[in-house]
Amino acid sequence: MNLILNILSSVASTSEGGSSSGSGGQSLESLKKIFQSPVLYIVLGAIVLLIIVVYLIRRVTRSTPEATTIIVRGGQIHKVLNEPNQKYFLVPFRDHVGAIISSKEAEFSSDKLFINNGPDALYKVHYTLTYKVNDPVAFYPYAGKIQDLLVKKLNDELRLYADQGHALTIVKDYRENAAELLSIINKAVEEYHIEATEFKINIIEPLGGRQAA
Repeated sequence: MNLILNILSSVASTSEGGSSSGSGGQSLESLKKIFQSPVLYIVLGAIVLLIIVVYLIRRVTRSTPEATTIIVRGGQIHKVLNEPNQKYFLVPFRDHVGAIISSKEAEFSSDKLFINNGPDALYKVHYTLTYKVNDPVAFYPYAGKIQDLLVKKLNDELRLYADQGHALTIVKDYRENAAELLSIINKAVEEYHIEATEFKINIIEPLGGRQAA
């Protein structure tokens, strides 16, 4: 912007031929000469060209270490970047990065697990789940909502397991049965193409005689 102002000032000074008159007629004439000068349009053209070049450069996306980049076109997966130094030019108005899915372990904590142990005992379980993605492409449709899906899935499956006579396995003997609980969880979440690596119970909160819905 400063460059444009400097050039406009220079062109104006040249057009005025050193005149110091500040009359409205001279100002209008100077303004006309500014817009008739080819220098102005050369500068504006150069700025527009620079903006276009920067935009196109920014459309080039590169693969991320220890992650898979999903390129989407028309709502469908178009390209997958998962190799070192791999890059792709995002076609304007057609392509966009749908997700960058890490191959590292991820974790989240929740207190939305409710276990019934008979009609007079309800427990609220606070837990932390650690997992990793096995198939990034197959996992992609779930990527944006995976935590909500897992919270609901674990509550449903572990409550069913508790109702089959294993409530104390979850709320009392969970340390001794960690491998079994992890196996049950992995069977429940395999449809999301992930693998649970750790299920850690942090707090078990008795809620008295209330029943989970």
